[in-house]
Amino acid sequence: MAENRLFLDIDWREGGYPELRMSTPASVVEHRPVTGGFCFRAPSGGARYCTGWIDLATPGGRHVACSGEARPATGKQCAACRNNEGFTQVHQAHRGGQVPRNVRGYLSQPHLLYFAGFGDGTVKVGTVAEARLHARLAEQGALAAYYVAEAADGIAVRKAEAAVSHQCGLPQLVTAKRKLLAALGPLDRTGIEEATLAAARDAESYLAHLAETEGWVKPLVPAQPWRLPAFARAFVEAAPHTAYPLDLTTGDHSLYVHGMLGSLAAFSVRPRPDGERYVADLSSLRGLRIALGDYTSEVGAVQPSLF
Repeated sequence: MAENRLFLDIDWREGGYPELRMSTPASVVEHRPVTGGFCFRAPSGGARYCTGWIDLATPGGRHVACSGEARPATGKQCAACRNNEGFTQVHQAHRGGQVPRNVRGYLSQPHLLYFAGFGDGTVKVGTVAEARLHARLAEQGALAAYYVAEAADGIAVRKAEAAVSHQCGLPQLVTAKRKLLAALGPLDRTGIEEATLAAARDAESYLAHLAETEGWVKPLVPAQPWRLPAFARAFVEAAPHTAYPLDLTTGDHSLYVHGMLGSLAAFSVRPRPDGERYVADLSSLRGLRIALGDYTSEVGAVQPSLF
């Protein structure tokens, strides 16, 4: 019998293993392992519903379902849930203005500044709360990262992030599309690790300047490495992957996941481990009501990507 669920997100636990986060019809949040077979039917038409919001004022953050079952025109949240959560304003908190109540505690905790390298060779600068040091980078799908400075709170670290981005010419975002395209080719983890460390070292003098003149951050010298989780290493070592030829957001699917990098899953469509391995972005399921059950992907012959 099919079990209907609202797909919320992919959670990387601090232990380094991802889970699928879904909500039952009774608005009970479930965490399911990605392994063992993720078989589902996505609705025709792809209607998306608001995924609710996270109450950060509670320990660990409590999921609150959307009261109106809204269908947002863009993004994964309706305006009311987005405002209740207040997290979209976090990224602009360093520019001034009132900080929403729900994120004040989050912003008041210590944060770190990091440099992260991705599969397409891009190195970006970013920030992470001390409580989510390892999970945040795993969620983003980084192949390598170094923590380069620490700050007393989230506002100070975002001021430093903006300054470093401008001074060093580093982006603050790598798109999901670029991450997926990179996974279709070989992933040079060693080269990306070296490029990320080189960028971190190049920024040392500027971070020292910010510490002396602005006091926003305290540089970490040497930069502290982040460790790629084992399940992400399995994804990297299996690359290059073949793009999944079906649309995850409609029809029947059977995913037997062998590794993940951020929201990208490497999987076969049959339980046997020697089957063709594909890659798809599970974040495309956010906001969809899917039916879990005995469903199967019907995939014909696919030409692997050539690099």
